[in-house]
Amino acid sequence: MNNGDFLNFGAAGGSPVGFGAPGSPPGWTSSAKEGIGTAYHTSCRVWFTLSHGIINEIYYPHVDQPNTRDFQFLVTDGETFCHEEKRDSYPQSRVSGA
Repeated sequence: MNNGDFLNFGAAGGSPVGFGAPGSPPGWTSSAKEGIGTAYHTSCRVWFTLSHGIINEIYYPHVDQPNTRDFQFLVTDGETFCHEEKRDSYPQSRVSGA
């Protein structure tokens, strides 16, 4: 199997190549972080970073293993517009009171 071959895990008769394949090349997210976070319970092994108004990295199962990049909403009417949360919103970050 070479890089151009993809396995079909879909229904019989489906396309052998996934939508958007092979995807974006690997790369770094923005280093302009606005926040970091994790779950409240210590047994949870999920961490995340915030930047440009979106969750831009999710780390699981280890803090040194990013597995999601740019987790955001896309808003569209399906025909005339598409707004990407990272590019088309005006995010604000505040420190909450303790």
